[in-house]
Amino acid sequence: MSIRMVNPNNKYYDVYWFNEYRNPSRIFKGPIKPKSLRSTNSYEGHVFYFTERGANPEDELWRFKVTKGQNMYIFDPVLDDTDPFYVKVKEQKDFLEQYQKNNGYAWIHHYPRPKPFLNMWSAQGIGQIHKINTEETFWNCIPDNFKNNEQASACRDEGSMEMKIEVISQEPRIFVIENVMSDTEAQLIIDLASAKLVRSRAGGDGGMEDDTRTSRTAWLDRTEHPVMDTIYRRAADLLGIDENLLYSQKNVESMQVVHYDVGQEYKAHHDFGDHGEITSRLITLLFYLNDMVDDESGGQTMFPKANNGKGISVHPGKSNAVLFYDLLPDGNGDDKSLHEAVKLLKGEKW
Repeated sequence: MSIRMVNPNNKYYDVYWFNEYRNPSRIFKGPIKPKSLRSTNSYEGHVFYFTERGANPEDELWRFKVTKGQNMYIFDPVLDDTDPFYVKVKEQKDFLEQYQKNNGYAWIHHYPRPKPFLNMWSAQGIGQIHKINTEETFWNCIPDNFKNNEQASACRDEGSMEMKIEVISQEPRIFVIENVMSDTEAQLIIDLASAKLVRSRAGGDGGMEDDTRTSRTAWLDRTEHPVMDTIYRRAADLLGIDENLLYSQKNVESMQVVHYDVGQEYKAHHDFGDHGEITSRLITLLFYLNDMVDDESGGQTMFPKANNGKGISVHPGKSNAVLFYDLLPDGNGDDKSLHEAVKLLKGEKW
């Protein structure tokens, strides 16, 4: 379940997860800023606590245990219960309780938040297919000079191409798209990213190195290469949104390229964030840039809450993609979009 912990006071605290069965039992999860909240994925029975900033981990100020049906936890004591931030937090807490009562599940996203305005493909049944036509065809080689029309034409398919978006889950909405990029395009992304790879980070505000995420990551902007621009335009058609929105200063992040070696993983997490801001990831589009060694290689993308809690595991193979929505149509985070990159057992994964 996604929970939020709130710091109503005008000072920093450090946050720890306590697990008596681990060594060490006190795991530092980072600071929480003054008058702010932070979200994390957790489970019923987990224990968290706050200390003064930089204090000994054993000098606890306040702790809480995650309980079923409650996803907001406000630090106590509150130093000023008339502070506008705290008043707003209390209003939010009332909304959360009413939403839970009305819907039978928790509101786990920023409050208040409007409904998404970008396109969301329907998922009316398993196997449903949305057919999309695009003029952003494959690059099958990389021309020396993209401004040379003859060279560019020789490297690129003519006309248009059809993409099929197939529903593999209704809750959450998950889709598989085959043949979404060429081998040449996939290799270009790997080549551009390889020199930029650094240890992956998890969490908001730039994140921190954490044993929940052990891969390496590079970020590629749409403007770095003409082929990257084509991929972004094709993705816009695939998603049914205006390609002009897909710039890092507008509605999209730079492309996050992740590399896994044997033993590396990204444990279960949500892609939407609740860090006191209305902005959020709505859509996650995963391009798979290489094939697995075999069916026992690991490295799949697992959705443990899909399929009525039985889970769905998917790795569609090189040059294919998985699309899923991080939010529900009412703007709430979709708790069932919880997913993980399963630990890699053989080879490498891009």
